[in-house]
Amino acid sequence: MSDDKRKFVRLETLLEVVHRKDSHPSAAILTLTNNISQGGVCFINYDEINNFNVADLISLSLFFPFDADPVKTKGKVSWIKNHAKISQDDKDKYEMGIEFIEIQEIDKKKIEQYIKEKLNSKT
Repeated sequence: MSDDKRKFVRLETLLEVVHRKDSHPSAAILTLTNNISQGGVCFINYDEINNFNVADLISLSLFFPFDADPVKTKGKVSWIKNHAKISQDDKDKYEMGIEFIEIQEIDKKKIEQYIKEKLNSKT
């Protein structure tokens, strides 16, 4: 889209991510990413326990297949999208966009490397 103001290339990919709201550090949640860029990540959250809001600060651990050590970062919730339930038995499903606000340079490089390798393997 021409009006897309993204600074970084976004890659659709499934990676494990553990996230927790900084105000509730003991309530860690494991889920999968929808996509990732050098500037942030999008994932699905099925849990309302943390009651996430836009601008909440969260801690993230992202697990890449090539590295036993996760990328650890702090992020800010940029947006939340509630998805409709297919049936009454379904859990609430929220898509969340997270902007990285604290990330080490080495971890930025890991993300950049992963995205480049995945994009190159598609061509």
